[in-house]
Amino acid sequence: MDAPLNSRQQQISASFDRAAEYYEMHGLLQKKAALELLARLPKWLADLPEGEALELGAGTGLVSEFMAQKLAPRPLTITDLSQAMLLHCQEKLGDRPGLSYERRDASLPLAEARYALILSALALQWLPDPYAGLKNYCRALVPGGKLIFSVMVEGSFAQWREEAAQLGLPYTANPLPSAEQIAACLAEEPGEVELVTRNLPVKFPKARDFFFNLKAIGAAVALGPNRLNAGQMKRLMAALDRTQPSGLTMDHQICFACFKRHADT
Repeated sequence: MDAPLNSRQQQISASFDRAAEYYEMHGLLQKKAALELLARLPKWLADLPEGEALELGAGTGLVSEFMAQKLAPRPLTITDLSQAMLLHCQEKLGDRPGLSYERRDASLPLAEARYALILSALALQWLPDPYAGLKNYCRALVPGGKLIFSVMVEGSFAQWREEAAQLGLPYTANPLPSAEQIAACLAEEPGEVELVTRNLPVKFPKARDFFFNLKAIGAAVALGPNRLNAGQMKRLMAALDRTQPSGLTMDHQICFACFKRHADT
């Protein structure tokens, strides 16, 4: 990616750069979601046409290692916006025939009808327009090619949203795409879709551990205008701990999908 980063890209990249070294230690939800996706991949990767494969937003490679083994020696390009994340992924996987690495913003347009497979695990929610991204990915597939992805969607962090509303505080989590709109977006493209949304709850000892976890994995970068001051954050965490005194369970709604482009398009 040769173009200079805009402000949004810089914020996201810097946040994940800082988190790269300990990302897998703290990525509780990311590991859960990766296992869910990996369980579906043997079925979803069947009957791929010839051609290149691309992974967008690979992070440290929670899914990439399986992909590299399963697809070899097919050309596979592994990408991420964070250079530090990409380097950790490369250290883990090493150099293999057909495997390459590229720093890339997943929102940048892809050439039409180029890839036999595009995969993205928990990255789409960081795009400024996830639906436009999906449209581009679908059109970048060769006939019979597949788009496989997971994405966090609306309904996640329900406990945080509800407690903030009770306290009259702004809900400051970044906006997430809608599973219904994702399904509608894919239905407009010529192909077949398999899509399921699952709640993957993660339990934390205290509310402060949840918010620390967001920071530790690089996901605490705030892209919206609202912020909580120290006093408001303290009130929010105290309320969450009162509501769940034995530990805070936070919901995460994750959409898993496979789109197969029609072979005659």
